[in-house]
Amino acid sequence: TYQFLNLPTSPLQAALGGKNVTVYNYDVNQALANPASINEAMDNNISLNYGKFYGDLNYGTLSYSKKFKNDRQFHVGVSYLNYGSMEGYDENGFETGNFTGNEIAVSVGYSHHITGTNFHVGSNLKVISSTLETYSSFGAGFDFGGMYVNPETGFNAGLTFRNVGTQLSSYDDIRENLPFEITAGLSKKLENVPIRWHLTFENLQKWDISFSNPNRSETGLDGE
Repeated sequence: TYQFLNLPTSPLQAALGGKNVTVYNYDVNQALANPASINEAMDNNISLNYGKFYGDLNYGTLSYSKKFKNDRQFHVGVSYLNYGSMEGYDENGFETGNFTGNEIAVSVGYSHHITGTNFHVGSNLKVISSTLETYSSFGAGFDFGGMYVNPETGFNAGLTFRNVGTQLSSYDDIRENLPFEITAGLSKKLENVPIRWHLTFENLQKWDISFSNPNRSETGLDGE
């Protein structure tokens, strides 16, 4: 459930494949992908993204970062998905009227630079609400991230454990898992040209990504 949590958080993220975890600059959207990227360059920056998803779906994110008096940099993020209007029918095919659905997640994040090293660690705490027709669900989760940032060589590396958590209340009587995902990445800024290459590995929690394609299934004379 809550699959919207793994949608790209910004146009930059979408352009880099949707799961990049190695960008380390002033872009406040990046904290939604890897909380270890929260840094002072984001201070008092705000970003609002909106787009049309498939069909009538509306999707958007909001990000803001602020440094407090103790020099601690925090981040607040919101992700929202609205499913638009859908036609409702009962089990006999009779119309029951239109209905809609929406999902929202609000997160608060913080990162820490390990003194004397190029390593950064961070975490997001998020609360999630989902409403589909007359059914609703509420959940809570964490994102954990780490980054290695070397400003001298331009080499970055990142690792995240996203959506670690649970449903606090389910739509019905069945509890579902959050879309947990492990993502790792490498990036390097080239020395003499303004280009940075990125390499991202996603869904590392699931090594076997093969699946059975029903379009390739065949039925014999015996019905199997």
